[in-house]
Amino acid sequence: MQSPLAGLCEVLVEVKRRAQVYAPSNEAQTRTALINPILEALGWNLSDPHEVELEKHYNSAQKSDFIDYILNGNSRIIVEAKKMGAALDNGFDQIFLYAQRARIKNVFLTNGIEWRHYINQNSENNYIAGHINFLPGHDPINLIEIADEDLPIKAGAYLIANLDAALFIKPVKADETVEDELRSRIDELEKMIVEVEGTVSCISEGRVSPTVVRVGQEPWLVLGDGRWDPKGRRPKRLRLPDNSEVAVGGWSKVLTEICTYCLTKKPELLDPLPILDKAGRNTKLVDTISSTGNCTQVTINDKVYFVNVLYSASASVANAVYMLEKLGEGNVAKAAVLLAE
Repeated sequence: MQSPLAGLCEVLVEVKRRAQVYAPSNEAQTRTALINPILEALGWNLSDPHEVELEKHYNSAQKSDFIDYILNGNSRIIVEAKKMGAALDNGFDQIFLYAQRARIKNVFLTNGIEWRHYINQNSENNYIAGHINFLPGHDPINLIEIADEDLPIKAGAYLIANLDAALFIKPVKADETVEDELRSRIDELEKMIVEVEGTVSCISEGRVSPTVVRVGQEPWLVLGDGRWDPKGRRPKRLRLPDNSEVAVGGWSKVLTEICTYCLTKKPELLDPLPILDKAGRNTKLVDTISSTGNCTQVTINDKVYFVNVLYSASASVANAVYMLEKLGEGNVAKAAVLLAE
């Protein structure tokens, strides 16, 4: 079974590619193309408002502001986004002030490529109203400046150790303390890093090929099989009809990858546009413009299109099957997902 570190690093490589090819020009595009995939790969369900609050409203300095993401778990985390290329040095005072008032310990600032982590140094017993005391928890992580083979050590491990949903939403067992749980997770990450370093070393020396070894049979679920329900479950791997696999962190990612695959294999589906969704009620599944605030930008034959991902888990799967049926019945039985534990 592939480690979560390897899955995240696959997404980081794809994010780097998207940044260079698509070059998102505003914050909404940056969030959809670069930030959302990383958070989903870290296990956060962006379609569940109880788990992730999007555009959280709050009042500051007699004006109305919004926080892009609040990740809810045993402790809350703020992720504040800017458009790709925007500087992360200034303009976040209100975010830190809100985090201080709300007793939030961790704040991440990102423009999709650069990630900065700040930790609240004030303890519960040392809280001073209005006193902001956030310090960097790590040097800035700039994905473009990191070679793909170095992503596990220089980016992936830190993001998992500080932003993995499993650390914050996984219930702590009765016979374990929080400290025991964190120590166990750190030990696991250290083992992953050693394994990755060894593999990278072997690849660079030409002693092994960079293939992923899978152990045992994994419980793949066919997308078109109506005997299972995606509601309340999270996918981690998608197997496409050509047997290639991609890491996914949510059903919106599954729908995007299926649409991209189908339209690449059969571009005549793009004529005419838009492609309406399975319900056929004038809701645009694929179009040349973004019809909602939750569209993913994809490129087919050097042209940009937008896939609407504003669907529930069940509707996302239904639309994915709908697109596969357009490609051909045999493809429906070949596409499958592997669920996260």
